Amino acid sequence: MKNTWIGRDISRSNFLYALCALACVASAIGLIYLGRNYVYNALAGPFPVDDANLGTLEELFAHDKYYVKLQARQLFKTGLVGTLNGANSTEFLLATDGRRTLLIRDHFDHNGNDITGTLETSAEFLTEARQSVANKNPEAHKMLLPFVLEGVVPFRWKAYALLLSLMGLAGAGFWLGSLALLRTINPLSHPYAIALKRYGSPERIAAELQAETANGVSIGESFFGTHWLWHKGNGGVHVFRLDDIVWVYRCVGVTGTQKIVWQSYRIIDRHGASMEVRAAGQAVDAFLTEIAKRLPWCANGINDDILRLWTQDQAAFIHAVDQRRAQLQATDNG
Repeated sequence: MKNTWIGRDISRSNFLYALCALACVASAIGLIYLGRNYVYNALAGPFPVDDANLGTLEELFAHDKYYVKLQARQLFKTGLVGTLNGANSTEFLLATDGRRTLLIRDHFDHNGNDITGTLETSAEFLTEARQSVANKNPEAHKMLLPFVLEGVVPFRWKAYALLLSLMGLAGAGFWLGSLALLRTINPLSHPYAIALKRYGSPERIAAELQAETANGVSIGESFFGTHWLWHKGNGGVHVFRLDDIVWVYRCVGVTGTQKIVWQSYRIIDRHGASMEVRAAGQAVDAFLTEIAKRLPWCANGINDDILRLWTQDQAAFIHAVDQRRAQLQATDNG
């Protein structure tokens, strides 16, 4: 089957699946690299610190350990308040060890002197807060550490979201890679090959389709062979034996706020398999004309009576089509 167009399509599909799997793995590796410090802090932190030696914070920060838990003996209010969600619900505090001073932002209702948060150097409020400290307590301002302890914005949930993203990418990569590998080892497990099994051996059907590509009619992505009709589109490959087609009709609809009119053609075979393809009006006309030329006995069009018969009694519908075919063939032979 590998020397047929459907075999080549299967190989191309497997390649694309493998490529997508590699893209997922590469994206996961990229996220791990970019967020490695973030995940490390979320999993290993918070790192304990007390205000007896705030120099420990500088050491931690220098080693990308910025999720900390401060155990302070005493916190000093600055009188500066901040907003969160439009309300004055945060305040700025100071902790000191006599040589260094740490600026802290936390909720008004924080409990005790233990504050958990992240060390930030680029917080949008930092410049204003530092200036306020300088105005009220110049000595404390001289000892300020170059970062603020942000105790308001949650930290761990972002890491959990990152981990979930990594799990999703890894899962998608594993699934896509497994499909590509299994379908490469066994091409008959591919949906394209499975779609042919209802007609018999996929290898034999694929060879027949390949042979019919030499002489046929192509309308858009649909191809009429001598005995087969197939369509290759975004939804995969649809294959029909021409003799099995019993009904074909045009669909017209309107979509979008701009009321864009679209058309499509739909075919149904005696086994209930169907296919609908959206196309330009000229392509729909050409397809229906080709069907009428090749299968003049096929039901062409749709109305309430035809729809009711197909819905209520498919066997009678198919019998009527077969009777018309026999009559037309008898007339041709006569």
